[in-house]
Amino acid sequence: MRLSFLATVLTAAQAISAAKLTISIPPSPPVLPNPATLPSSTHAVLLGSPGIKHTAPLRRDNTFVFPSLAEDSYLLTIYSRDHAFAPYRVDITKAAAASAQQDVNVWWTYRGNEWSNKGPLLGSGQDDLRVEIRPTAMKDFYQQRGGFNLVGFLKSPMILMGLVSVVMIFGMPYLMENSEALLDLDPETKKEFEEMQKSGPTAQASSAVDSIQNFDLAGFLSGKSASSSGAATPSAAGGGAKKR
Repeated sequence: MRLSFLATVLTAAQAISAAKLTISIPPSPPVLPNPATLPSSTHAVLLGSPGIKHTAPLRRDNTFVFPSLAEDSYLLTIYSRDHAFAPYRVDITKAAAASAQQDVNVWWTYRGNEWSNKGPLLGSGQDDLRVEIRPTAMKDFYQQRGGFNLVGFLKSPMILMGLVSVVMIFGMPYLMENSEALLDLDPETKKEFEEMQKSGPTAQASSAVDSIQNFDLAGFLSGKSASSSGAATPSAAGGGAKKR
C-alpha cells in the first residue's frame, strides 16, 4: 500500500511539474489561407532523448497540444500532406533550483547542422507556452503540362536543319541564275566560272545521277544477250569447218 501510494504521489508531482506546449496554425495566405483545410492526417511529433516520443493530432481549432512534457530537448516536426513546415527545437528546463516551474523555449533549427546551432527564438514561457507556426510552402506533386510554344518549336535542331535545307534547295538555283547580275562578271570571267562549274564535283555528281536515272536496264540486257549470241555464231561455224 505504501509503495503504491508513493508511486501515485510521484506521478502526480511529475504531472504537476510537467510543462504544456500548444502549437497553433494561423491563416497564412497565400500558402494556407484557411487552416481548416488541413487534412485530418496532419500531426506533430516531438522527439526527445532515445525512447522518448510524443505525438499530437490536429484538433478542430487548428492546434496541436502536448499536455505533459518532461525536462528534455526535443525536435518538433509537423507532418502534413499538402504543406511543408520547418523543424523547431523545444527545450524544457527548470526555471530555478528551488522552483517547481519550468522554462519552455522554442527555436528555429536547421537539419544537417549541429544541435547546438540554434536559430531565431520563436517563443518562450513558463510551464505553459503557446506559439504560432506557419507553413513555409505548399507541396506540389504534379507538373503542369506546358502549352504549345512556337519559338521553342522553331528552335528545335530538326526544324532548323529542315529550314536550312529548304533555303538551300530553293535559294541556290536563284543565286546561281542571278550570279552574273550580282557579281557583275565580265564575259571572260563568266566563261571561266561556267567551265569550273562543269568540271567541278557538283557537275560530276549531277552527271552521275543523270546517267543512273537514264540507265536502260532492258536495253542493257538485250544488248548483252545479242552480243553473246553473235559471239557464239562464228565459233559454231568454225567448228563445222574443221569437221569438214
